Amino acid sequence: MSGSHEPDGEIWTFADFQPGMALGTIDLALDADRRAHWNEVYGESVGAAGAMVPQGLAVALMMDAYVKVIQPRPPGNVHAMQTLSFTGTDAAWGDLMHFDFNVGGKEMKRERRWVTFSVTGRTDADIILTGEIRAIWAA
Repeated sequence: MSGSHEPDGEIWTFADFQPGMALGTIDLALDADRRAHWNEVYGESVGAAGAMVPQGLAVALMMDAYVKVIQPRPPGNVHAMQTLSFTGTDAAWGDLMHFDFNVGGKEMKRERRWVTFSVTGRTDADIILTGEIRAIWAA
């Protein structure tokens, strides 16, 4: 994982976020272990290695990436909304997905600290999804 803020025990605060700031990139493998976990939950619902992965798994990976990249977070944050757009190209089992996070914006609204995180999920060859996560930041 790479990023501009190294976890040093200090939580991310609203003041740390600057619009346009790169927060980090993390790589998550669409490997046999992840496929086995998906099948535990949904049954034998996915194809063999090389087959396209369900879009729901791409979303789950994106959320896993989010909680790993933006650390440490203060307790009490609220994941208020998210929007995702899929490009029409799917990742395949065996791919490595890269998730890039940036600060899309921040604002004070009704005494709440709102932070928008931009995310791009891609393989080595293609962009799979883009989106935003809006959070009410606790600190």
